[in-house]
Amino acid sequence: MRGTHFRAGYSNETLVTSVYEGNVAAQNRIGTAEASISKGEGARIDETGGIQVVRLLPPPDDVDITSLPNEAIQIDISSSMQGKTYRVQIASDPNFLTIIRDQRSEGDQVQLAPLSPGFYHLRIAAIDDFGIEGNSAIFVIHHHGNRVSVKQEEDSWVFEWLHRAQITYRLQLAADHEFTKVLLDYEPQNNGPLRVSRLPGNEIFWRVVSLDERTDMTVVLDTGTLNDTGQ
Repeated sequence: MRGTHFRAGYSNETLVTSVYEGNVAAQNRIGTAEASISKGEGARIDETGGIQVVRLLPPPDDVDITSLPNEAIQIDISSSMQGKTYRVQIASDPNFLTIIRDQRSEGDQVQLAPLSPGFYHLRIAAIDDFGIEGNSAIFVIHHHGNRVSVKQEEDSWVFEWLHRAQITYRLQLAADHEFTKVLLDYEPQNNGPLRVSRLPGNEIFWRVVSLDERTDMTVVLDTGTLNDTGQ
């Protein structure tokens, strides 16, 4: 089987397989029907022994991945293959040997159960009318949830959060929790980590505010304190 990559599944007395590399031979036990399934093809063997070989569906070409406030992950698929079923898998490794989430959806939106913030590997494939899984789109995602990562590095504080399209953000620092004594009100110009230095040593309150340009709605993404005195 070296050099061959395929998937197979059995349900309701029906076997389906998808071949991504190499070649697989299929044969039923009822009669003499057999078929050769090549790279980019799939097959369905039903309860009567019939073998149906088809081309695999292409990978989804327009996928939007969103970390939700409750740390769930939402997948929105915009594709010409309307009405298809999709299989979404999340793994901790690039070879998908350790799969953490495995879910199917009959719509173009899939919501996965909450995950701890971190880097993950995401795989999405469309499933055709025969139940055969097509080619996959694969992504590496940095799942933040809706929280802001804050860490101290020497004399600086580093803020990082997930930036979404059509949303602008501001980092605000203040000397009081009501933010009437503002020390900093800054709009980042890129999506990378934001480093702030030369801050006073007393307790400082921070918050990240987001403005959705589509709805003109402003919300506090996350908030916290620096140099917390515990008082």
